[in-house]
Amino acid sequence: MLETIQVGSFALIEMMAPAILPLALSADLSDEERTIQYHLENHVRVLSHNIGPRHTRRPGKLEAAAQYIESEFQKLDVEINLLEYITSDGHMVRNVEGLIPGLDSSRSLVIGAHYDSVEISRDLEEDCPGADDNGSAVAVLLEIGRLLATLKARSRNTIRLVAFANEEPPYFLTEDMGSRRYSCMLRSQGERVVGMICLETVGHYSNEPKSQTIPPPIDSFFDHDRGNFLAIMSDRSSGQFLKSVVNQFAIVSDFPCVGLIAEQGFVGLEMSDQVSFWREGFKAIMVTDTVFMRTPKPHAHTTTYHTREDTWEKLNYAAMAEVTDGLTKVVHSLSTSPSS
Repeated sequence: MLETIQVGSFALIEMMAPAILPLALSADLSDEERTIQYHLENHVRVLSHNIGPRHTRRPGKLEAAAQYIESEFQKLDVEINLLEYITSDGHMVRNVEGLIPGLDSSRSLVIGAHYDSVEISRDLEEDCPGADDNGSAVAVLLEIGRLLATLKARSRNTIRLVAFANEEPPYFLTEDMGSRRYSCMLRSQGERVVGMICLETVGHYSNEPKSQTIPPPIDSFFDHDRGNFLAIMSDRSSGQFLKSVVNQFAIVSDFPCVGLIAEQGFVGLEMSDQVSFWREGFKAIMVTDTVFMRTPKPHAHTTTYHTREDTWEKLNYAAMAEVTDGLTKVVHSLSTSPSS
């Protein structure tokens, strides 16, 4: 269902909100989804627990995360590119790209997620482990890569799987964001980007009441207090790309998915790496669990977002497995479609 409302005198919001059914239980997963669940949990545990807080204040841990992502790409039949750059404050960091070549090397579909975590404390024990934000998204990125690598047919478009450095403050929305450097590189190379799918904080799902808040004015026509759906968001320039992704996701997956198209500036819309691609004129969307609007502790009305409580054991890996399976099928469809 597509709803349109006016926000003030300028912002048009379009929302695709199907009927949302309760989440499936882990026991309902297919054998393939169970395998995905296993890998997802392992990736998040390594990134957020074994490695832990990872940002330029902890360069060894940021590099350890990059090396882990690179090692996982090495297990796949993909071309690996380590795209290093020096930030304005003197840190050497890198984006890690896994490239699956397509028949048309000039056209690509980008799937990206940032692998850094936010710094909230100089004390390692008090700093944010970054499980949901954004270990969950990196885990999904790696699993999409693993699943795509098993497919025999070569896609029409090149698929770029990219783990970005420096999405979090103090680099957010600056030229030092990894996604900013990467999108500028694609533009300078004349790359024709079919679209960019930004994976941002995708690990929390719950059937519990009050596990979801909906901001106004959306709550006037989407009154839903359970965090049991995936949200896909875009600005208006990427609206058609969003609709194609949401529609395709509905075809290949039973997992509840809500699509939102809004003016830039709308709450939560510009929270991640898709903004870097909008700035270069590329179509881009954000796939998310709604970040700070969703809580894994519904009865306490609290969120783990950007806190020390963002730990690996709180994520819903069964739901993540369904999301990953659906997104992989969407990516495969988009990369093989003659019209993309």
